[in-house]
Amino acid sequence: FQVPLQRLCVLNDGGGVFIRQECNAKLRGVFALAAHQASMGPDGPAFHSLQSTVPVFMVGGTQDGVIDRSRYRYNVPEGVGWNPVKRTFDESLAPCDGRHAYALVAGANHFSFADPDDDPTVGRAFLDNPATTPGVEVRSWAASAIGAFAASGLGDAGAGLEFDELLTHRIVAASARR
Repeated sequence: FQVPLQRLCVLNDGGGVFIRQECNAKLRGVFALAAHQASMGPDGPAFHSLQSTVPVFMVGGTQDGVIDRSRYRYNVPEGVGWNPVKRTFDESLAPCDGRHAYALVAGANHFSFADPDDDPTVGRAFLDNPATTPGVEVRSWAASAIGAFAASGLGDAGAGLEFDELLTHRIVAASARR
């Protein structure tokens, strides 16, 4: 099964703004790794509606120190739960007949999805927490999940079943559909 890459959008980190601007019928699906679209509001973070007409798959990691250490930008104090990837999913995406998906990967940090996951040339890696799941395992799951998400969005029913199974894989700490 071939995925037409010109109809798929890949996002990482600051890509949440792109989700807000580009989730439209030109694309067949969007997936975002460790990305959110929180903006600074007067009383804390603000999550604006994403007028998405295509499925969005959002993935985060339980050990994401980059996102955790950005809480000060949004007036979120230490000790308060802070998962802007999940909040973007919950508060910004309108229900889409279960086609939107979210997965929180156990033990993954912000850079676990990249290879190499310890690249010293990346400017924010010093903020990250140590990963507790090997990066190769995280990337293998992510590649399978993203591939199944993309194929299911293009009408492959078998890939849809595979995607559902991957959302309940042992590496997934939490998942949701909208």
